[in-house]
Parts: sequence; C-alpha cells; structure tokens
Amino acid sequence: MKLNLSNNSLAVLLVFALVISVVGTWISVSYIGDLNQLTGLATSDTGNTTLTITSETSCTTSSDDVVAFGNLGKDETNQSEAAGDDYIILENDGNANIDVEVNITDNTTVLWDDSVPGGVIPNSYWMIRCANAQSGSCVNSTYVDVAGNHSLSILATGLQFADNADNITIAINVTVPSDESPAAKTGQVTFYCTAT
Repeated sequence: MKLNLSNNSLAVLLVFALVISVVGTWISVSYIGDLNQLTGLATSDTGNTTLTITSETSCTTSSDDVVAFGNLGKDETNQSEAAGDDYIILENDGNANIDVEVNITDNTTVLWDDSVPGGVIPNSYWMIRCANAQSGSCVNSTYVDVAGNHSLSILATGLQFADNADNITIAINVTVPSDESPAAKTGQVTFYCTAT
C-alpha cells in the first residue's frame, strides 16, 4: 500500500528532525567537559622551560692591545696620554662583573734589559694605570709600577659585562733607563680578570 504524505507533513517531520539534532548536539557539547574519556577533546595547559646559565669570566684586549711610543732617548719619559692618546682597551666579554689585575708573568717579557735598573721589576721605568672605566671603578687611576710575577697590581673593580659598560682604558708610562742599550723594545703584561 502506498503512503501519501503532503508537503506540510514532510516539512513538519523535517523541522522535528532538525530540532532533535540541534538539541542533541547542544546536550552533547554541554557535557563533553565532564567526559574526560573522549578522544579528540581539545584542552589547553601551560608548559615551562627551565635552565641555569653558568657564569663565565673572560676578558680580552684584542681590539687594542698595543701602546707604541716611537723613538725615545735615555732618561726620556712618555705616557699614553702624550703618545697620541694610545691606550690598551680591555673588554669584559664574559657574563659576570670582574676585577682586573695586571703583572709581568716572566722575565722574558720585561720591557728593559735585565742588566739595568729598569730590568728589575717593579720599578718606576714602566708604570701602568686605569685611565677610564665604563663601569665599576678604577682602583689605580694614577700610575703605579707594573708588578712582577709574584704579585699583582689591581686596576679596576666591578667592571660590568653589559655592552657599553664593559671596557676599561689602560694607560702606560715609560722612562728609558740611562743605561739601557739601544734597540727596539717590547714588553708584555698579563691581565687577570676574576669574577666579583
């Protein structure tokens, strides 16, 4: 037997089916948070990343590590300030604030001949000072004798590591001993940087 349905009856059945679908979907979504067993449930949470940065103490003079005095005669004195503002620039390139000390590590790096008074370190023939510190403080801002290999001369304390605050300017003062032999002279100092 053939069932005849009118368009009005079909429209009523369609609306009834849509209402049941919408209500069923709304009920399912309303209770989905209580049903933690469902797969595909989107949730949110936070995650943390942790690390520890180690302290590194480092200093370099690579950008400017030579003071050139040119020609000097016996008993003649010259300073970084008078030598065309020629300084040694030391940079704190670590990540800790530092103190800076200096000495001569061995007798092969002494500026003057061993046989003259200038070859015995320390002496007033070879002096050093902290001329300027971008941060922290200069300890020896006036010239002091360069220390020998069993002691240190402190130049600066609390030199910071942040850019634009991590340099000190180091000045040198030399006086040629009266008994020094004529020749090109080179002296080397070693800087020690320790974390504060």
